[in-house]
Amino acid sequence: MKVVAAILIIFFAGERLYCTFASVRRKNTRRLWRESLFTSLMLFLYSSIVIFNTGFYFFYSPLTNSVIFFSGVLLLLIGITGRRWSIGAMGDDWSVYVAAENIGRVVTQGPFRFSRHPYYWSSILELLGISLLLQCLWGVGLTLCVYFPILIFRSYLEEKRMLDKFPVEYVLYKKTTPFFLWR
Repeated sequence: MKVVAAILIIFFAGERLYCTFASVRRKNTRRLWRESLFTSLMLFLYSSIVIFNTGFYFFYSPLTNSVIFFSGVLLLLIGITGRRWSIGAMGDDWSVYVAAENIGRVVTQGPFRFSRHPYYWSSILELLGISLLLQCLWGVGLTLCVYFPILIFRSYLEEKRMLDKFPVEYVLYKKTTPFFLWR
């Protein structure tokens, strides 16, 4: 089971790094230093939770529960699929930065029909999946108590910028689409 977990973690880490860094689109570097600090904090927290979970699993966890393991695999796969679907729906407007200046439209298709922040929702599912896959309840706690509140704050920042840029369209979108959870 630990070999399978190691292969999944290596695959996940490579896929996540590629999506985050190799496909970054920068159109406007204004305000980039502030966005870089916040984005760096988010990436640091995300990576720290994954590394913590991995260390816990390989160096401390004595037993592996198959049901929890495969539940984690399922959540991880749903999270990866949701994140990639979100990136695809945003197209050229996707960026790791919270910068509405670079966005040309309010995205309402794909997963954005169900949630205003499906990318963030998918990130939470990924971390919960990793935590369960690696049998680390501390990771579940860190995800829900540390990473999730910061994602909500980031979502509010993003929404404020979207409202400034698209006052009519985004208000209509907010009225018909839930903030974070799927309908």
